[in-house]
Amino acid sequence: MTWARARVGWVVGAAVAAACGPSAAPPLLYAVAPARVCGSGAIALVLSGARFTPLPSSVLTDRPTLDVPRAIFQPRAAAASAPLELADDANGTPVRWISAAELDVTLPLDGLALGAYDVSVENPDGARATLASALSLLSGGVLAIESVAPPSFCNTAADQTVTLTGRGFRAGTTVAIVDGNGATQLAPAPAIAGATLTFVVPKSSLAPGDYQVRLQSPPDADCVSTAQIALTISPGPRVDSITPAQICAPGGALDVSGAGFVAGATAGLRDAAANQSLAAMSVTVHSATSATVQFGAAGMLMKNAQLDFDWRNPDGCAFTLAQAVRLKPGGGGCP
Repeated sequence: MTWARARVGWVVGAAVAAACGPSAAPPLLYAVAPARVCGSGAIALVLSGARFTPLPSSVLTDRPTLDVPRAIFQPRAAAASAPLELADDANGTPVRWISAAELDVTLPLDGLALGAYDVSVENPDGARATLASALSLLSGGVLAIESVAPPSFCNTAADQTVTLTGRGFRAGTTVAIVDGNGATQLAPAPAIAGATLTFVVPKSSLAPGDYQVRLQSPPDADCVSTAQIALTISPGPRVDSITPAQICAPGGALDVSGAGFVAGATAGLRDAAANQSLAAMSVTVHSATSATVQFGAAGMLMKNAQLDFDWRNPDGCAFTLAQAVRLKPGGGGCP
């Protein structure tokens, strides 16, 4: 179900009246904002006008739908070429019907020709309004992101500072972290210092998944520019098994299997009842699912105890496999 269809319950009555009334007049398009854009990625546009009229369908079923107006962008320098047509559909929501006077459009800039564009709004009944040269796509790529650090992290342990390097960062630049549908999930306040922009992702503010960090220049720039870069929120580490499931007092190596292992992680054995712990001498991460952990002498840990195994990634995200390893006295009997 798309964003617009989710609103059917409260707009379908108004839409029926508008579409089926005595005078279904064509739409009017007054303005496109911003009118000058540049850069890459995608940019949010607001189309203002009147009589932007959705059309309800399947209203006699238990799953009514709402067809919303389309936004059409025709390059003036190549009038014979196919226009870019954006509509609300199952593959995303590039067009959002806000009201009879507003459409919100997410316009992909990559691959579009530079120059002026005629912009049209077409209602589902085919009635159309066009505003000539309403949008200009300019060169320059004012805003650019060259790197993000860290590109992936777990969001459940603590607040995480993200650092972008690039060019065109200036006061008033906004940050949006958007999901795969283009919906903004977080809009943190940036701190800008020359070619570096930083922002904080609060603990547990984003679910695991793939996102885009999208920057947009302030509205007083020569053109409104956007840039974006990928960001991944990982689910954190998970320990599934440890081999062998025992270790002798002089120490030894354990092979650990699971998921989400990151180089630079730390590990340890812990006797929760006795409030005692033993940190690993070394942690070698072979892959995201495999690692080898080396322990030294167990020291004061209670012998014959069942110990918890703790894993902690560099970003602070951790996992504990309870009573995973038995600590045996002496040096014999261990593989």
